[in-house]
Amino acid sequence: MPFLISICGDPGGARAIVPVIQLLESEKKIGSINYAYNEGYSVLKSENIKVISLSGGVNRDSIQKILKKYSPSILLTSTSCNQLNWERQFIKVARALSIKSFTVLDFWSNYLARFLDEDKTSIIFPDQIAVMDSLARQELILEGFHKESILVTGQPAFDSLVTCRSQFSLEKRIVLRKDNAVGDDDILIVFASQPIKKLTIGSEIMPYPGYDEVSVLTFVIHSLEHICVQSNKKITLLIKPHPREKNEDYKMFKSNTIEISTSFETNSRDLVMAADLVIGMNSVLLFEACYLGQLVLSFQPNLCGKDTLVTNFFGLSVGVVKPSDLTTTIYKLLFDHTFQNVIKNKLALLGNQKNAARCIVDHLYSSVKFLC
Repeated sequence: MPFLISICGDPGGARAIVPVIQLLESEKKIGSINYAYNEGYSVLKSENIKVISLSGGVNRDSIQKILKKYSPSILLTSTSCNQLNWERQFIKVARALSIKSFTVLDFWSNYLARFLDEDKTSIIFPDQIAVMDSLARQELILEGFHKESILVTGQPAFDSLVTCRSQFSLEKRIVLRKDNAVGDDDILIVFASQPIKKLTIGSEIMPYPGYDEVSVLTFVIHSLEHICVQSNKKITLLIKPHPREKNEDYKMFKSNTIEISTSFETNSRDLVMAADLVIGMNSVLLFEACYLGQLVLSFQPNLCGKDTLVTNFFGLSVGVVKPSDLTTTIYKLLFDHTFQNVIKNKLALLGNQKNAARCIVDHLYSSVKFLC
């Protein structure tokens, strides 16, 4: 049986290749040996995928040793934006050994940061890149990637959104809200956090966007306090941390007016569907929330450069960049039914992606057949 080696690091990238690995394992036409580091290891383990940890570190020689030992038919990688980015080093060594590489992109941002070599000037090109849609394909081409190598497949992690939405019952919503002391007439806001400070401080390829999670949450809490007094409603702000974040990152946020709590354990999609409104910056969870039919506000105060949350572009989520507009916009999303219905009508027209993993696996089958 032919087989491949996979490698992932960041949680978003890991979740993108999980459905691909699971489909390969169920069909048993291509075997897989899976390597992971950072949060990617935990993501694969949580899905009961057999995975080898790279916690001890890698270099060119150790990667070469792995690839020479197993001589895989193909290398499957996610992409990451961290200080290690070992996926791209695997791609580089695989090319030197004439092993084809297939990379799955998970989001519309930081394209160069995912593929720039250590010299920060040259791009490490996979042989093929699977992307979410034609917009991602066009943006990669503008960054210098070869259009022949880019395949529009959809994002495998989004395949399950339809099932998640259909299986989320009213009873489950009531239980989740009750578990967080939110009554029927109360308001639950879920905040999708991101470790922007950690990612951008000292980074040469990920510049400061004009805001971070601390400045954004400070503005959001102030606005919610004002709305709480104005509406006479109990408001709970439930912070959903990014996997790279820790509970102590949020101890500074307190309020005498609204309830503030954090949730590491509860499934992100379940929390989103239990909420009255989802607020964040440009997290993938905001994209998912739109496809789950929820109202979403993307707050990126004093944004420098491009807005990378595509749902803002299509009017599926509401983007705010001026702090002075935040309170009014949140209020409209919570209480203005006409404003809500305009967005909900757009969300209702969304097509549901179901077959990205299938598409990618078929491409892998074709590649392996061709190579053999």
